[in-house]
Amino acid sequence: MKDFLKKAALLILVLLYTGVSFSQRNKIEKADKVFKTYSYIDAREIYLKVVENGYESAQIYKKLGDTYYYNSEYESASIWYTKLINAYPGDTEAEYYFKAAQSLKSANKYEESDALMKTYAQKGGEGIIVSHFENSPDYLESIKEQAKNYLLNKVAINSEVSDFGPSFYGDKIVYASNPNDTEGNKVLAWNGLPYLDLYEADVDAEGNLSNVSILKGDINTKYNESSTAFTKDGETVYFTRNNFFEGKKGRDKDKTIKLKLYKATKSGDSIWSNIVELPFSSDEYSVAHPALSVDEKRLYFASDMPGTFGQSDIWYVDILGDNTFGSPVNLGSVVNTEARESFPFISNKNKLYFSSDDHTGLGGLDVFVIALNDQGAITGDIRNLGEPANSNYDDFGFIIDEEKQFGYVSSNRDGDGGGSVNDDIYFVKEVCEITISGVVTD
Repeated sequence: MKDFLKKAALLILVLLYTGVSFSQRNKIEKADKVFKTYSYIDAREIYLKVVENGYESAQIYKKLGDTYYYNSEYESASIWYTKLINAYPGDTEAEYYFKAAQSLKSANKYEESDALMKTYAQKGGEGIIVSHFENSPDYLESIKEQAKNYLLNKVAINSEVSDFGPSFYGDKIVYASNPNDTEGNKVLAWNGLPYLDLYEADVDAEGNLSNVSILKGDINTKYNESSTAFTKDGETVYFTRNNFFEGKKGRDKDKTIKLKLYKATKSGDSIWSNIVELPFSSDEYSVAHPALSVDEKRLYFASDMPGTFGQSDIWYVDILGDNTFGSPVNLGSVVNTEARESFPFISNKNKLYFSSDDHTGLGGLDVFVIALNDQGAITGDIRNLGEPANSNYDDFGFIIDEEKQFGYVSSNRDGDGGGSVNDDIYFVKEVCEITISGVVTD
């Protein structure tokens, strides 16, 4: 009788364990499906519940880390990537050592980050990234030495949610924001924030921003609009939008809505209309973040189109007129890496500013600059703008009028662990320093 009871109890335990295990696997499968659609917030909630129930695996730690990493919540991402590396080193691919290293920078853990980058290199990490790391062992000191002397202040127009990606538009700037009054009032599954619309604000002689109003016309829709580039005459704008045109959504083969570039022209009282999709956009990859060359004959942008080195590269096309463009050209490995390069901007002194999470930065996306010649070819070396323009969080969307010596940058530095919800626009003022050297005799 005792043997029977023991066997019965053991059978019940096995059945209970099998049932719990089966239930957790179902939840994981559901979370994986949600994750594939970039619904990181919903996927995260499921993964966290699975972990709370005592179930763990390398795959869960990877996905959990990614749900934070791709929302720029780097400190939280570092927790799960560290668990992954400590518990499952044999199942951890090189890319996760890179993500963990980048995430640790946002927690000011640079020594730990550097140690993981060495492991990343040993595990066969991507060549350009490894080269940048190995060639810059004293990168923190180097960044400090080459830092531009700026003053930064938050602008007055920032909302309680995400504000970023300013561009010059005459005596105004245009930027993206997602307060609750945006078109359609829908929420992004990616980060749980409302969809983005484009707004404009007045700029005074000191660079202060005021009088915010939504951009008039047909540009804003119920989906995302962001990052613009205006011609100098103020009559044409290039802008980023989800794949949504003439009331129809476009999706790739995985049913995902990508980003595309569009063009609009102004009519009447600053009403934007005549929306045209740029011909090098595609349902299968994203193109975004436009920037015009000084002569307005070339359009720069970020994309993950075929031929991209990493997650996104800086590309350009020649503007031929009559809504025709040349073939996209990758800007090359001097600028682009296997990581993320995005948010290009060409200053009036023909300097290319862009953001990257490689090129040995302080953490997250950093802003870099490199000079261009009159033909648009890269000259000189890339320079990290350093602190305070950069921080150990995401710094991007940098624009500057180098004649007036002021501009703006987007950053999520002022928040609890980063994240898109903390994106704000900062006023950037270049501070001139005069150094006098010589011998004083009297």
